[in-house]
Amino acid sequence: MAGPGSPRPHARSPRRPVDPRTPPPARARSQTSAGLGPLAGLQDVPVRVTLEWGRSQLTVEEAAALGDGSLVRLAQQRGDLVDVLVNDRLYGRGRLVMVEETYGVQLVELVGER
Repeated sequence: MAGPGSPRPHARSPRRPVDPRTPPPARARSQTSAGLGPLAGLQDVPVRVTLEWGRSQLTVEEAAALGDGSLVRLAQQRGDLVDVLVNDRLYGRGRLVMVEETYGVQLVELVGER
Protein backbone atom coordinates (compact mmCIF):
# COMPACT_ATOMS: atom_id res chain seq x y z
CA MET A 1 0.00 0.00 0.00
CA ALA A 2 1.29 3.44 -0.91
CA GLY A 3 2.01 5.91 1.82
CA PRO A 4 1.00 9.58 2.00
CA GLY A 5 2.45 11.59 -0.83
CA SER A 6 2.96 8.53 -3.03
CA PRO A 7 1.27 8.56 -6.41
CA ARG A 8 -1.86 6.51 -6.69
CA PRO A 9 -1.28 3.46 -8.89
CA HIS A 10 -4.09 4.20 -11.37
CA ALA A 11 -4.11 8.00 -11.22
CA ARG A 12 -4.36 9.65 -14.63
CA SER A 13 -2.44 12.76 -15.44
CA PRO A 14 -4.74 15.70 -16.16
CA ARG A 15 -5.58 16.25 -19.82
CA ARG A 16 -4.42 19.52 -21.24
CA PRO A 17 -6.30 21.24 -24.04
CA VAL A 18 -4.46 21.43 -27.35
CA ASP A 19 -4.14 24.87 -28.87
CA PRO A 20 -4.07 24.37 -32.66
CA ARG A 21 -2.19 27.66 -33.07
CA THR A 22 0.78 26.39 -31.04
CA PRO A 23 3.01 23.81 -32.75
CA PRO A 24 3.93 20.80 -30.64
CA PRO A 25 7.47 20.55 -29.24
CA ALA A 26 10.06 19.12 -31.67
CA ARG A 27 10.23 15.83 -29.71
CA ALA A 28 6.45 15.36 -29.97
CA ARG A 29 6.56 16.20 -33.69
CA SER A 30 9.25 13.60 -34.37
CA GLN A 31 7.27 10.94 -32.47
CA THR A 32 4.10 11.89 -34.37
CA SER A 33 5.79 12.01 -37.76
CA ALA A 34 7.15 8.49 -37.25
CA GLY A 35 3.54 7.23 -37.27
CA LEU A 36 2.69 9.14 -40.47
CA GLY A 37 4.80 6.93 -42.73
CA PRO A 38 5.05 8.40 -46.22
CA LEU A 39 3.11 11.50 -45.10
CA ALA A 40 5.75 12.45 -42.52
CA GLY A 41 7.01 15.34 -44.66
CA LEU A 42 3.55 16.88 -44.61
CA GLN A 43 3.21 17.05 -40.84
CA ASP A 44 3.28 20.86 -40.76
CA VAL A 45 0.74 21.41 -43.55
CA PRO A 46 -2.33 23.10 -42.05
CA VAL A 47 -5.75 21.48 -42.43
CA ARG A 48 -9.17 23.00 -41.74
CA VAL A 49 -11.14 21.29 -38.97
CA THR A 50 -14.87 22.02 -38.86
CA LEU A 51 -17.28 20.93 -36.16
CA GLU A 52 -20.87 20.62 -37.32
CA TRP A 53 -23.54 20.21 -34.71
CA GLY A 54 -26.69 20.87 -36.62
CA ARG A 55 -28.52 22.27 -39.59
CA SER A 56 -31.92 23.74 -40.12
CA GLN A 57 -34.07 24.37 -43.16
CA LEU A 58 -35.95 27.64 -43.48
CA THR A 59 -38.13 29.17 -46.14
CA VAL A 60 -36.94 32.35 -47.85
CA GLU A 61 -39.56 34.25 -45.87
CA GLU A 62 -38.30 32.82 -42.55
CA ALA A 63 -34.65 33.54 -43.46
CA ALA A 64 -35.51 37.12 -44.48
CA ALA A 65 -37.21 37.65 -41.12
CA LEU A 66 -34.06 36.70 -39.13
CA GLY A 67 -32.47 39.47 -37.14
CA ASP A 68 -30.46 40.12 -34.01
CA GLY A 69 -31.77 37.87 -31.26
CA SER A 70 -33.61 35.50 -33.63
CA LEU A 71 -33.62 31.86 -32.61
CA VAL A 72 -33.15 29.07 -35.14
CA ARG A 73 -34.14 25.67 -33.79
CA LEU A 74 -32.13 22.57 -34.62
CA ALA A 75 -33.27 18.97 -34.66
CA GLN A 76 -30.32 17.88 -32.52
CA GLN A 77 -30.76 17.16 -28.84
CA ARG A 78 -28.47 17.82 -25.90
CA GLY A 79 -25.81 15.11 -25.85
CA ASP A 80 -25.98 14.38 -29.59
CA LEU A 81 -22.59 13.92 -31.23
CA VAL A 82 -21.07 16.57 -33.47
CA ASP A 83 -19.55 15.75 -36.85
CA VAL A 84 -15.82 16.43 -37.13
CA LEU A 85 -14.81 17.32 -40.67
CA VAL A 86 -11.23 17.69 -41.86
CA ASN A 87 -10.99 19.71 -45.08
CA ASP A 88 -14.74 19.21 -45.58
CA ARG A 89 -14.55 15.39 -45.29
CA LEU A 90 -16.18 13.53 -42.42
CA TYR A 91 -13.39 12.33 -40.12
CA GLY A 92 -15.30 11.32 -37.02
CA ARG A 93 -17.84 12.24 -34.40
CA GLY A 94 -17.38 13.64 -30.95
CA ARG A 95 -19.02 14.96 -27.82
CA LEU A 96 -19.01 18.65 -26.89
CA VAL A 97 -17.10 19.24 -23.65
CA MET A 98 -16.03 22.24 -21.62
CA VAL A 99 -12.28 22.82 -21.35
CA GLU A 100 -11.82 25.50 -18.72
CA GLU A 101 -13.73 28.47 -20.21
CA THR A 102 -13.92 27.20 -23.79
CA TYR A 103 -15.59 24.39 -25.68
CA GLY A 104 -13.83 21.35 -27.05
CA VAL A 105 -14.76 18.10 -28.74
CA GLN A 106 -13.84 14.68 -27.40
CA LEU A 107 -13.60 12.25 -30.31
CA VAL A 108 -15.64 9.12 -29.72
CA GLU A 109 -15.80 7.66 -33.23
CA LEU A 110 -13.54 7.76 -36.28
CA VAL A 111 -15.19 7.02 -39.62
CA GLY A 112 -14.06 5.98 -43.07
CA GLU A 113 -10.56 5.81 -44.41
CA ARG A 114 -8.08 8.32 -43.02
